[in-house]
Amino acid sequence: MEVWIVSKMVDCDNCNQRTWNNGVFDSEEKAVKACITEDYFITPLILNEHQGDEEERPPHPGSYYPLVETQEEGTKRLKALEKVLDV
Repeated sequence: MEVWIVSKMVDCDNCNQRTWNNGVFDSEEKAVKACITEDYFITPLILNEHQGDEEERPPHPGSYYPLVETQEEGTKRLKALEKVLDV
């Protein structure tokens, strides 16, 4: 089963940018509705499947900011980021 994680990019004084998870939804449509500012992004994950724990990897494939970009645009952005990070 696919679930959608809604997260918000948060700045803090004593750290790099971090994320704050705001919810888990059973559909992309519900996840998009939970995004109330451009700082929110959504990520599809498979329920009960380990996603890895690599700290230096870019965000999970399929992640995007629905108030700013389409999922296709988000995928292109992530692929470009992977090239820069050489992952």
